[in-house]
Amino acid sequence: MSRALNIFFVLGLILLIGLEIHPQWRKTRHQENLQLPLNSRYSDKTVDTFLNHSFGTANGESGRVVRKWNQDIRIKIHGEPDADDKKFLQANIRQLTPLLNSTKISIIDEGQEGANMHIHFIPRSQFSAVAPQYKPYRRSPSGFWWGFWNNDSELTQATLLLDLNTNTINRHNQLLRLLMGAVGLMSNFIGDKESVYASATLTAFSSLDLDRIQLLYETSVLCGMTKEQAQNQIQQASTLTPANTIEGGIHEKIR
Repeated sequence: MSRALNIFFVLGLILLIGLEIHPQWRKTRHQENLQLPLNSRYSDKTVDTFLNHSFGTANGESGRVVRKWNQDIRIKIHGEPDADDKKFLQANIRQLTPLLNSTKISIIDEGQEGANMHIHFIPRSQFSAVAPQYKPYRRSPSGFWWGFWNNDSELTQATLLLDLNTNTINRHNQLLRLLMGAVGLMSNFIGDKESVYASATLTAFSSLDLDRIQLLYETSVLCGMTKEQAQNQIQQASTLTPANTIEGGIHEKIR
């Protein structure tokens, strides 16, 4: 009898250790935190930054409301990206995936149809031919993106342009900036020194960047909401279906 008890004790100890080590096994415990009110799962800084810098477009020409994707994002790559460009894009798509709630994001094969986000790695001299709307921005002349949304403020199409004639670090920084805009955070924010908007030498989303994206894709934050409506929702929401928070609330840096 004592031997059997010892065996069960050892098995139980192994299970407890496994729950602490393996992130997938810890998910059930972490889900308890996701039942907290929305404004309890994000820092005050995240909520304030989201409310003050996440509505409308960078040039302010469109209404300041929530815009995001309510359909899967299917990316097609054009031009001549090198191996590092492709690897970097794939790694960051993996990082974005758990933040977009039910919206899936993936790269489709060259021969596949149905892409709604097109990323072009081309010389800047060709930007206008691909996107007639192209206007060089003083802060980011080597990148440009243009998107479309429907009457419900749901994003439906996006085109991203990256200058092949820049160095890899600058090109990857531009790619992250364009991706942030293309998923719905169109207003440039430079108040966070670690944000990809702060310096052209940064090639990783900051925790604040990722938190803003995740907050945008909370199911209680709806397309077409004004800042005031989103603020009321964040303050009042108590039972939510949140995006899949990265285990432990820590966003992994892309290496």
